[in-house]
Amino acid sequence: MLIYEGWPIFGTLSERSARVALASDRQGIYSESDQALIEESRRSQDTVLQEVVEASRGSLKRLKRDLASQRDAIARAIARTRIETLTLGLAGTPVYLISDRLVNSPLSREESRSAFRSARAVWRSVISKFSAIIQERYSPCDTA
Repeated sequence: MLIYEGWPIFGTLSERSARVALASDRQGIYSESDQALIEESRRSQDTVLQEVVEASRGSLKRLKRDLASQRDAIARAIARTRIETLTLGLAGTPVYLISDRLVNSPLSREESRSAFRSARAVWRSVISKFSAIIQERYSPCDTA
């Protein structure tokens, strides 16, 4: 399982970009618009947001509607992320929680692959042990 949480850490502009990215999910362009907004060096003005949304194959008009209609849900999502990051004591991005390992720094492609390989191995082992326990407990009884 992979969970991606956006975490606006740079104040008002960062939060505006996060709201735009979350609202863009209604158009199915969350990943593209979120990544573009993260990489965007210009301020999050309407013209920049329009370029990002249109480059992600979205509609600015619909985005504005979705921002208004999803305002409370988006605010809750941002607040929840803030609480989670403060609870974990995280000070910056990016952060990865891979299996039982918390990584608070960027990962190269190879480091990322290695970490996920390790996590998969751990989960395969857990599933295998769990499966064996289930089979042992729920195997048919010998009635002879």
